[in-house]
Amino acid sequence: MNFLARTMGTVLAYSLLHPKRRKPHRSPSDFAVEIWDRKTVPTSDGKKLSCWLLHGEPQKLAVVGHGIGLSKSASLGQAAYLNSQGFTVLMFDHRNHGESSLDFNAMDMARRFTLDVESCVSWLRTNAGEPDAKMVVFGYSFSTFPSVYSASRGLVDIDAVVCDSGPGLTLESLFQGFMKAGKFPRIPGFTSPSSEAALKESTAAAAVKMLGATWPPPPNAGLMSTIPMMFISGASDVVIEPQEVQALADHYPNVQVAVLEGAHLGAFKESKDAYRQTLSQFLQAVNA
Repeated sequence: MNFLARTMGTVLAYSLLHPKRRKPHRSPSDFAVEIWDRKTVPTSDGKKLSCWLLHGEPQKLAVVGHGIGLSKSASLGQAAYLNSQGFTVLMFDHRNHGESSLDFNAMDMARRFTLDVESCVSWLRTNAGEPDAKMVVFGYSFSTFPSVYSASRGLVDIDAVVCDSGPGLTLESLFQGFMKAGKFPRIPGFTSPSSEAALKESTAAAAVKMLGATWPPPPNAGLMSTIPMMFISGASDVVIEPQEVQALADHYPNVQVAVLEGAHLGAFKESKDAYRQTLSQFLQAVNA
């Protein structure tokens, strides 16, 4: 069973990082965004990212990610709110997601997903921002990890990071929580509690190995000792629990944590006023 669990866990881990593609099912127009267009952003390793550019002020820039297995349309509510506050927003599909390029590599995936964020930051600064523009990276669920990782690498100019529903202290917690929340297929032969637990453990371990990341990033890596970050967590989030988010935040000197009512990726809707107020206060301080 251990060999079978490891083998099937590797297959499932690969499918998590190379999910069935979901094309965007909504557009910025559905959220009253008046001026936007489609863009294609090349990455430094030759991939092409499908993006939406929501036009705003050239002094206020934001790059917005999305959750695993989703597309950029999943973050439209938050992106439209940022745009209403004056931000020029670049929304993107990660590789293997939405309408962006496929990447069949099994290993070193954390760096590859981080390249997506970094490529979007560089493109947005070059094509839509003024030289002294403030750049904020927004991560949601899975994309919170490469968002923070991009700050730790320090290869692109980022002024702040905002994370919704993550990241947590360990990568294992992300995949274990994802599976605990019911986002895990029933596999014949792994239906007993013990065999299912072994399969979930093997899947999480294989996924972490495929990411190949040094996590959590050291406090002195890249921008981590100086960059302001805001972590927003839902009080009832079982995918990345609030205590996991707080445990990571405790590693760095300039992180604010807000725990609001809501489930995973639910605080934006379930704590509408508190979410917007918390976010606005943070962004005002960044742009001051």
